[in-house]
Amino acid sequence: MSSLMGFFRLYDDSNRLLHPRTLANFDDVYFMHTTLFTRKNKMRAIDIHRILSLPSNMRKIRKASGADVLIWHRLPPSELPFFPHTRTSCWNLIFESEYPILQASSTTSPLESVMAQHVLRDLKKQEKRIKNKFHSYSETTCIDFNTLEKQEREETISRFFNLLQTSWQYEWMEKSSRVDYEKYQDKLLAYTHIWIKQQCLKLYITHVAEIDMSFLFTLQKGRNCWALITGFNPELRTYSPGKNVLIDMLRESWNNGICDYYLGGNVLGWKSDWLTKMHPVVYDGIVVNLKKSVGSSTKAFYEGFILIHFWLNS
Repeated sequence: MSSLMGFFRLYDDSNRLLHPRTLANFDDVYFMHTTLFTRKNKMRAIDIHRILSLPSNMRKIRKASGADVLIWHRLPPSELPFFPHTRTSCWNLIFESEYPILQASSTTSPLESVMAQHVLRDLKKQEKRIKNKFHSYSETTCIDFNTLEKQEREETISRFFNLLQTSWQYEWMEKSSRVDYEKYQDKLLAYTHIWIKQQCLKLYITHVAEIDMSFLFTLQKGRNCWALITGFNPELRTYSPGKNVLIDMLRESWNNGICDYYLGGNVLGWKSDWLTKMHPVVYDGIVVNLKKSVGSSTKAFYEGFILIHFWLNS
């Protein structure tokens, strides 16, 4: 499964009662580039937990990162029972949500499921409507950034962001008071360049008559696929563009050895129809700057923080 380390500073919010300390994002993009430690195959999560808990190591972390709080996000579910969380423990284990996963096998395609067959029948009907409207059929292009030259990569990144900004998802983000789109775009662009260097980024775009209908932004490595961002042209929503790009992504990636699909976020909407497995998403946090935490509620450290995910295979 995937896990990550997040480093955060504490700050005082003068608008809150008694000014409790809350989390401010640390420079997580920097730490995506930097190897913090290497986990050997035989090393358990609890071993890393103990190493990070040593006072000397906590001092080194604080000195190297400037962070006040260390959060281990997406702990391996199979190892959770081994974590000794007690009232006197310095770590706080907090349940977040259930994470949706679609699992196939090397011999059974995800398109053989009941849900996939239902979607394929719907797309067959939409195919005729698309043909009548645009005088051509829709196609999905898989863009593997690892195969592109520098100029082609930049052009494709620009195409993706232009497509994102004309999608229904962008309309939702613009209206939401919880989303700062400029900051979101800056971080997503930084991550995109890092994922390209890690040779794991694939973008799927469904189009018809030179019109982009939908997209699916994925990371793929080994037998795993993380479906990070999906979107569609709101003017073409009646043609099931989101289903189209998902089906084509599943078909292409499974033919190339992908079996486990991490659908992202929570079990909401369309994901509940596709998932074959859920696992609990929890995070563990420890204060590494004890002086700064004096007089503050530990619970307050975890209120309202935002994580931008990077992926570590374990």
